[in-house]
Amino acid sequence: MIDATLPDKYEEFISQLDYEAIFYKAIEILGKFGDIKSAKDGEIVVTGTQYTTENLHFFLDNIVRRCGQTPRTEWADMIKSHFSNFTNNPSKDRYIWKDYDYARQFLRVQVRPELPMPVANKNDLFYRQDFPGTYSVLVLDYDNKLQYFKRPLVKEWNKTDEELFEDALDNVAAEKMYSSEISWNDAYDINTFANPSYAASYLIELERNAPQAVGRFGAIVAIPLRTFTIAHPLESIKSYDFIGHFKPMVLEYLKQDDIPVSEKFYWYYKGSYEKINDHIKDGKMFISMPEKLYHLMNKSEDEDD
Repeated sequence: MIDATLPDKYEEFISQLDYEAIFYKAIEILGKFGDIKSAKDGEIVVTGTQYTTENLHFFLDNIVRRCGQTPRTEWADMIKSHFSNFTNNPSKDRYIWKDYDYARQFLRVQVRPELPMPVANKNDLFYRQDFPGTYSVLVLDYDNKLQYFKRPLVKEWNKTDEELFEDALDNVAAEKMYSSEISWNDAYDINTFANPSYAASYLIELERNAPQAVGRFGAIVAIPLRTFTIAHPLESIKSYDFIGHFKPMVLEYLKQDDIPVSEKFYWYYKGSYEKINDHIKDGKMFISMPEKLYHLMNKSEDEDD
């Protein structure tokens, strides 16, 4: 089935006409590699290649967003370059779906604001929710490309979801991370993390990867972008005030990337995250405190007394 209807998730990036240009150019390029089995909802499935009997799945998410920020005259070369690494390395594709010992090195976790395919097909993906309201999705990172993959494609790996996420997060932990510890406004100690793809994923295991960012009551974390994140050690009720002061900065960061992750702050405590809700009323920001954190701080105050 070939359906060039613009998926809802792309509407903020490109028009229907622009999507058709990208869509059919991708089909033209991938059609030289094999037979187009289907193309819809931002996914192209190729079969009948000379290298494998498996269906190969190609997603348009990244190239759509890149084209949306690039002059149209450059699209053809950009699309060709985008898919060339996949189609020019069939031997890698052949082994990656069959040999987990080989594939494991490429596994990563990417934190996204939404899934890269329609909700109806979401169970085909490997994903979980570490930061409430976002999705942690398994990807393969090789040849400078991120590739999502479906469960039927990797059935020969014979691995559980837990095993795959464990290995993927091990690889994320080993990524080169540009981090720093600074005093913001001479009042709050914050840790910043930057990486081209995995700054948000790096904080899934905050205590493992950045123990200095965890305080007595955990940490306040912001993940505005996949490429840049912030963590503030939570030591006292005064530390919680950091959210109101730093919220405008987070909103500014959201404008710096074509795929922002979240405008929310999160409370990290002993391996898990809880979303911190806030709202504006009469020009003032009101920030809620997770019930568990409220009780922890009250208990601490009673013990100190």
